[in-house]
Amino acid sequence: MKEVVIHIGTHKTGTSSIQHALRGYKDETTRVASFEEENHSIPIFTIFSENRYHYHIWRKLNLDTDAIDARRAEYLDILEADLADDRYDRLIISGEDISILTPSEKSNLIRHIKSKGVDVSVIVFTRSPMGFACSASQQRAKGGAKTWTPVNVNYRYKIDPFLEELGRQKIVVCDYDYIINSDQSVVDYFSDLVGINLRAKESKNESVSVQALALIYKVNNIPLAVLGDVRKWKIRQKLVAMIIEIFPPIPASSRLNPDHFSSLLDPTTKDDCLWLESIFGISYRYHVEVEDDLNAWLEESLSDYQNQLSELFSKFGTSYDPKRSLEENFLEAFFALFIHENGLFDSDAEYLLDVAEKIVAKADLETRDALSLMKLASRARPGEQSIRQRIDQLSLATDPTHQK
Repeated sequence: MKEVVIHIGTHKTGTSSIQHALRGYKDETTRVASFEEENHSIPIFTIFSENRYHYHIWRKLNLDTDAIDARRAEYLDILEADLADDRYDRLIISGEDISILTPSEKSNLIRHIKSKGVDVSVIVFTRSPMGFACSASQQRAKGGAKTWTPVNVNYRYKIDPFLEELGRQKIVVCDYDYIINSDQSVVDYFSDLVGINLRAKESKNESVSVQALALIYKVNNIPLAVLGDVRKWKIRQKLVAMIIEIFPPIPASSRLNPDHFSSLLDPTTKDDCLWLESIFGISYRYHVEVEDDLNAWLEESLSDYQNQLSELFSKFGTSYDPKRSLEENFLEAFFALFIHENGLFDSDAEYLLDVAEKIVAKADLETRDALSLMKLASRARPGEQSIRQRIDQLSLATDPTHQK
């Protein structure tokens, strides 16, 4: 191998589309890295980051340090074999999390590759601060965020260590905003830039409408913990998917205006933008004054959509009550969907029939009847502590050997 081209994203600049198109790519002179993952963030971060044991990918999989070390060894073997492969002149590595390696980790990556006698160049896609803040906020909302999070573009942190190791001539920085406004796909632009022939695969537009974003935040703020519970998270995702369907970003007035996200930008954004322009000639606005703040703008966006809200809640099997808060309406919809999705068991039917017959016969209800009904209530409101405590009390009353 004579050269490695490292594409470091950055985040929210069409990196996933590029990686999907690159998967398995080979031609006479160029090939993509042999890692199993499309996103090379995972292997490269695992090899070179000192923070690998806390990497979000491995935390989600609950891997211990030994398992992570084993993965690292496998990834390093693959990288070494790729660098030693003399059948090709160029190797392409693509991973947006490479941009968030620490400066010393980035240096170690570059020096490791160069120690094999291989040249290195880096490709970076940047996005305007407001555009990045808008896209990142949508992603965080879909992920369950309850509040707005400050956004830092970190252009200098992401690029400067590569600049110091390789020099200006080995760094190519591309303006994502310019690309998407020029009727050319990010994949085609990358393909032309690198001089390979990638086939752009159709990708779904992930952008949501103003109204949808406002409603997703309402769902995120219902008084019910859903993170960590697969069944409840599945219901939450159904709510979000239906919101996006009923409130698409059409017409144009329903589309998110990135300027409204200016208030989320970290104060260091100005310095980052000035640095980027001075080195690479890419100029971005770093602050915009808007009439309404972000929350007021989103709240106002729902004022003329009462009919659509009624349609939305009818899809959940409930009715929209404008006298109640949207959070309360969504909580009711959540319970309705949860019961519909999880259904009643045969044993539940037995409980209900038994209690109903006793009521008709005017027979005395027993503690075990209350326990049966309380268990049904727990199924409708999974995780509610007061119900769980009542079940423990009733279970102890019916069975003294019951353990909490």
